[in-house]
Amino acid sequence: MNLYTPSNGLLGTHVTWEDIEEDMQRELDTVASFGPNKTAKNVGDGRGFMSRIALIEPDWQHKDKQLPEKFVVKIFVPKIRFVDCVSTSYDGNYGRNVKKEKHEEHFRQGGAQNGNGISAEACDLLFQSNFHCYQVHNAEINVYNHLLKLPQESFPNAKIYYMKKFSEYNPVKGYLIMEYIENIKPVHVYENIPPKSLSKVLRAKAVLEALSLRFTVGEKKEFTNKPFTELFAPIFTEETVQSMVLALRDFGTESIKQKIDEMQKVLVDVIDLPWADQLADELGD
Repeated sequence: MNLYTPSNGLLGTHVTWEDIEEDMQRELDTVASFGPNKTAKNVGDGRGFMSRIALIEPDWQHKDKQLPEKFVVKIFVPKIRFVDCVSTSYDGNYGRNVKKEKHEEHFRQGGAQNGNGISAEACDLLFQSNFHCYQVHNAEINVYNHLLKLPQESFPNAKIYYMKKFSEYNPVKGYLIMEYIENIKPVHVYENIPPKSLSKVLRAKAVLEALSLRFTVGEKKEFTNKPFTELFAPIFTEETVQSMVLALRDFGTESIKQKIDEMQKVLVDVIDLPWADQLADELGD
């Protein structure tokens, strides 16, 4: 069992209702339990690619104090999103007819079937990348542990109820249970915003940079110095990049064929992961 093994927990992950209920009971010091009308809604689609974000409404029973009516569970699951995307190339309806339980088989055999999927070799490379996945999640928790020590006025931070790291004895359940904040508007990188709106963001960024000086040697080792090479190299192989181009050709119309041809010519140079890893150093020079 590993992060790439399908499961029947919350939103298809290994994390169960029992895990979350026990954590919240312990952290909130309550005997209240989740009720029969509890729900978990996926609110993370299209926002990030290395986790499932579940909005939990626990339907508390036997309440003995004030308890959150809603909260969020951010579950680290890099494979599920990727398989969902890859599976779109296996039928004419872009995955609508591919059953979830067959994703693993399609993921392994797709390249051999029609050239639009990911081969068994690429899949095996992803299986081997578990260590880097653990690193990403555990490093995030280390950062939050430091942020929680800051006064609220120094850094805007959501309330954290519980955080669970990956370990040798916990290889598949890495998650954070957090406060749910309503009416949040995500701002994407392609959106234009006025400079004044960036002042709070830049201040928070400065706090993060200063905070990094407090990290221990052990904590620093959990961060990667080569994120593109270590995390994305197993995915963006020459074979998988060509598969993506083929999928794009199937998806696109004749009107964009020339643009796809031009893109294919430069893809090898664009997806230069070692160069991307040292981009900050080059710009600094």
